[in-house]
Amino acid sequence: MRNALTMAGVDQSQIGYVNAHAMVSVQVLREGLLPPTINLTGPEDIADKFDLAPNVAKAKSVDYALSNSLDFGGVNATLVFGRIQAITAYLGGKVLTKARAMAIP
Repeated sequence: MRNALTMAGVDQSQIGYVNAHAMVSVQVLREGLLPPTINLTGPEDIADKFDLAPNVAKAKSVDYALSNSLDFGGVNATLVFGRIQAITAYLGGKVLTKARAMAIP
């Protein structure tokens, strides 16, 4: 995850959503709605620093989402998705072809 954030030029404090399924991460960026964490009751105190959505979806504008894809065979990947506005701002108004293809409008 650290490598993906470094390669994307995104600080961990900028990540607004973490998920294990890329399609959900893209949906969060597009719709601004965090999906609920079903059956979450009485989370540990350390979870207070995270913006959880226990049992009910929560509206939140997110510029970046981090998605982990883990496999039992050891083929693991972490992707950082970003809204096109956030990526353009990061690049100082310039949008690279590669960034454009990966960005969510």
